[in-house]
Amino acid sequence: MRQPRQLSRGMARQCAGLATLLLCATTFSSAEAQTLITWDGGGDGISYNDPLNWDLDVVPTNAGPDEYDVVIPLGATVSLAGDFDTAAISPTVNSVDNSGQLEMINQTLTINAQVNGLVNGGSIVQAGIAGTSTISFSATPTGANDFNAINAGLIQCAAGTLRVSNLVLIQDTSGLFEVADGVVELRNNSEILNGTLLTAELNDPRPSF
Repeated sequence: MRQPRQLSRGMARQCAGLATLLLCATTFSSAEAQTLITWDGGGDGISYNDPLNWDLDVVPTNAGPDEYDVVIPLGATVSLAGDFDTAAISPTVNSVDNSGQLEMINQTLTINAQVNGLVNGGSIVQAGIAGTSTISFSATPTGANDFNAINAGLIQCAAGTLRVSNLVLIQDTSGLFEVADGVVELRNNSEILNGTLLTAELNDPRPSF
């Protein structure tokens, strides 16, 4: 029987080096995986917490190495609700690109991206009659011209309380941050620039959490 051929020392060293590189690359790539996930409404057609409503069939909230960039397309209505009948999710994601309507009821949405973490061309509405919803940004932008949110649509507190933390928001002329029938709290030095804000029920000065 033929004996298996032994590798030379040089080849063995090369193979060992290649294996180390592959292991490091795998470890690095799995350490921080940003994943694009898009609403398709294939479940109940309304609930954020129904995995079948997303094209990857998972509920987007960061866990372990997975960080989600959430896309809500034009025409979609997404309800992020936490009440007596629905368990609160309070998702954390990397970013949100919203062209549809995102309704928040007694929920907290945390966004990690430091720059352009929220791009809103649709509407984001706090709809709970007596509840409080929070949009919280993990980090405040440090660059002079950086914004962690861009609003060309509508951000509205229709009822209850909408609380915003660490927000540096830029609005174009069509963007509106509106208090319809509730209270808006801007916290942790949040700023709204170059846009229209209805301030009738704005909570100011701005306390920290």
